Amino acid sequence: MTRRLVHGRPCDERGVNAPGVPEERPCRWRGAFLVGPVALGPAAGAEPSGLCLTTCSHWSYNVLEALAVLREERSRLDDEIREQTFNLAGIVSPLETPDDPCPTCRGPMLVQKSHRHGVVTLEHGSFLASETVRVCAAGCRSSSGALVTRRSEVLPLWVEPGSVYGYDIEVGVGIQRFVHHRQREEIRSNLMAQYGISVSTGEVSTLAAQFIQHLEALHRQRAPAIREALARDGGYPLHIDATGEDGRGTLFVAYAGWRDWVLGSWKISTERADLILPHLREVAVSFGVPRALLRDLGRAVIQATRAFVKELGRDIPIISCHLHFLSDVGGDLLEVSHDKLRDLFRRFKIRPSLRTLAGDLRRRLGQKLLSLRQDVTTWTEGSTEHQVPEGPAGLATVRSLAQWVLDYASDVDHLGFPFDRPYLDLYERCRTVRRAADAFLRRSIKDGFVRRSRKRLARVLDPVFAESSFSEVAKTLSCRAKLFDDLRGALR
Repeated sequence: MTRRLVHGRPCDERGVNAPGVPEERPCRWRGAFLVGPVALGPAAGAEPSGLCLTTCSHWSYNVLEALAVLREERSRLDDEIREQTFNLAGIVSPLETPDDPCPTCRGPMLVQKSHRHGVVTLEHGSFLASETVRVCAAGCRSSSGALVTRRSEVLPLWVEPGSVYGYDIEVGVGIQRFVHHRQREEIRSNLMAQYGISVSTGEVSTLAAQFIQHLEALHRQRAPAIREALARDGGYPLHIDATGEDGRGTLFVAYAGWRDWVLGSWKISTERADLILPHLREVAVSFGVPRALLRDLGRAVIQATRAFVKELGRDIPIISCHLHFLSDVGGDLLEVSHDKLRDLFRRFKIRPSLRTLAGDLRRRLGQKLLSLRQDVTTWTEGSTEHQVPEGPAGLATVRSLAQWVLDYASDVDHLGFPFDRPYLDLYERCRTVRRAADAFLRRSIKDGFVRRSRKRLARVLDPVFAESSFSEVAKTLSCRAKLFDDLRGALR
């Protein structure tokens, strides 16, 4: 009778332990298949009489260890299958070259050579392209002096001459890098996981740079089509702007306003009129003369646009950007008061004190905090008696009030100062919660910790009412903010 391992122990065909093995009892599976040394299931044709993984007394491996082995084996097999599926290395793909006559003398063309070229694309993976090169039998030469040759018409559609990685890989890397803002290592991992293609981080950088170069070349090639589309719209307003960081140059951008199309972008050393003007001329030549110019209030841009319109000799309106205009006016109108209000909040440490209070209450409530959120919501929506609840619900309520003040940034429109006045929003929230705290303090409560917590919240916000400087600065800022908003509404 044949013996073999079942669950790591020697057993016969009936599943009975071999002589000398302790606990000679039939195995609950009368046969099993093995992965390495571990039996995981019934052999072909065997009928299980129970779940052997968890109930068999002969199990010598921990179940979790067995599952780990199984997952590791599956991962290894997946990697092998993926590699075999994607890897076409060594497979030769012959690329025929048309046997047409010489374009110069119309005579026959002979095979000069055949060579193999390694190519990697997303569509085909890695393979060897066998290309045949033909030359004119009569030795005709082109205007450059080189022999008239003919190569494969298919290969240049896949990959740039002299390159290994195809255009589809270049486009995929470019989109991941510049549209989805992926890091180089993330792009490498994605190419390996989805396509089985291995590239270095340096190659990812090279492909990303090539993508930008080819995208710029394609943009220039399609300029006539873009010009026709803009002409069908009745022309276009040209938006221009320059931005940069100290010591890193300036990026100048030309933008078709109605279409939201970038017509060109250039890196210039600094924002000067003599550096901007040539690019304005280039835009006019490639895409037509704009119907209007929209610019910021920078001195160099103003000079460049005036010189550009003067050269054209046309009556083209030059419009100042309302956003830049309002930003300048708002800065002059609001900045001093807003900075004073910010300094007051910092001096009295109101935000740090609120964060400390919210953190202390969060730690005291612990895991109960999640379940108490609904109680706080119910109290917020239905309470009319200005009474904080007793117990944990009361602590959660006090914490939510402190947190609501700290969330003042949610009131902004994310346009930046002076369109957003975050410290004025913080001031208004502090006043709202402090008035609510006054109403809460007038009501007696038995829970001592809730009582102390609401008093602590009131003490943190006391300076907003007690210090006259707060109200004076806030009043000035509010009045000026209303003037600014009225101006903004009028310009709209």
